[in-house]
Amino acid sequence: MSAVPQIITYKINASAFYPRIYEGAVSVVNTLKGHQHQAFFVGGCMRDVLMGLRPKEIDIATSATPDQIKKLFKKVILVGEKFGVCIISVDGHDYHVSTFRQDVDYKDGRHPSKVLFSTSQQDAERRDFTINALFWEPVESKLYDYTGGLDDLHDGIIRAVGDPALRFQEDRLRILRCARFAAHLGYAIDKATYDAMIAIEDPMKGVSSERIRDEIDKMLKARNPSIAFELLYQVNTLQKIMPELCATKGVMQPVNYHPEGDVWTHTMLALDIAAKELQDRDQRSVLLWAILLHDIGKPPTIVHPKDPNDRIRFNGHDVEGERMTRQILERLRLPNKDVDAVCSLIRDHMRYGNAEQMRKGKLRSLMEREGELFQSHIDLNYFDVKASHGDLSNYEYLKGEYELYKEQKNFPKPIVDGRFLMEMGMRPSPKFTLIIDSAREAQLEGDFHDKTGAKKFVKNFISSLKE
Repeated sequence: MSAVPQIITYKINASAFYPRIYEGAVSVVNTLKGHQHQAFFVGGCMRDVLMGLRPKEIDIATSATPDQIKKLFKKVILVGEKFGVCIISVDGHDYHVSTFRQDVDYKDGRHPSKVLFSTSQQDAERRDFTINALFWEPVESKLYDYTGGLDDLHDGIIRAVGDPALRFQEDRLRILRCARFAAHLGYAIDKATYDAMIAIEDPMKGVSSERIRDEIDKMLKARNPSIAFELLYQVNTLQKIMPELCATKGVMQPVNYHPEGDVWTHTMLALDIAAKELQDRDQRSVLLWAILLHDIGKPPTIVHPKDPNDRIRFNGHDVEGERMTRQILERLRLPNKDVDAVCSLIRDHMRYGNAEQMRKGKLRSLMEREGELFQSHIDLNYFDVKASHGDLSNYEYLKGEYELYKEQKNFPKPIVDGRFLMEMGMRPSPKFTLIIDSAREAQLEGDFHDKTGAKKFVKNFISSLKE
């Protein structure tokens, strides 16, 4: 599709933006225009505003070069001078300001070898998708649409700018961005754009693990995450990123527990339910990664029924899932603390699925140990169940016990710790953790209340270990 460039008057009320962010952005534009430079709001902020969404940031494109920008503003950070990208700070808000450019000679599948400063139209024509290539001049209320983005936005279509094959060869990250936009916007993908994604060889060439991780994290927070993962599977990209997740397709489950279907279907359904019901999902990356990967250990642990009275089983899939998850997340360079938290959720998701059978002292000690992460254990149980058999009685029990735990702030301080055990004449050993944890559970259960009772418990517990 060859779009006819158009410049139209397009008034947008300032209330469509967050006031302080908008005011600062307009001041940047006014300063640039006051020195005979063009300047526009551009990219995702314009896409979102035209869809009726409030953008959280405003990016600006300009004819001014980085050297000229440095002379016009007090607080300027050059984050990509080679690419003409600066950050300008105004009243505590940062604005990405980029010089109009053409990208030349992509060699690594991700970055141009050279950029040339250019015109606004040439800048629009080097962008990824038409809906991200709209320029708006806020002072004169002029919308510059060089690529047909306005029509595509109204029609709900994601279309690569210009030649889609060339766009994806230039930068393979655009495949992930396309999937994310489809999941976030619910838009259809133009056929030529879709065909180009399928045809491209080595779809993640040149894309760093960190950028892949960041895009997946954004997909998990989209309106319909399953759309992104289904699309990446269809265009043979998810197989390169996360073959372990692809292996869940076609892995059937016991129908009594999982009437929804195979492991893949269950996982995608859980993600979509979380997208609709989780109010603070922008701050819940750990939980969302855990939902994505909680059953990753099922394919290698599947045991098929041996007789008509048996059922499909996945013995130890929680333990195997933790091991596989750690490999995946370390491969994608998640921060270590997030890796540990996600792995904790996956390792224990079956344990909390049977919370009603757990001693209350045990459950309370786990709440104490997990701290704020315990809420994510409860939430994972909820979305796991909602995407399967739907019996929320265990979840309601967990939720109720946790509320009670948080209300009762007068739990006794632990009596048994490492020093206590050494005072009993014991030498530090790997068994210390087991003894201390078991003693805390017993104390919270009310089995002992003082040091005398604690010593008796420890002696009996050690004796039981020797038997």
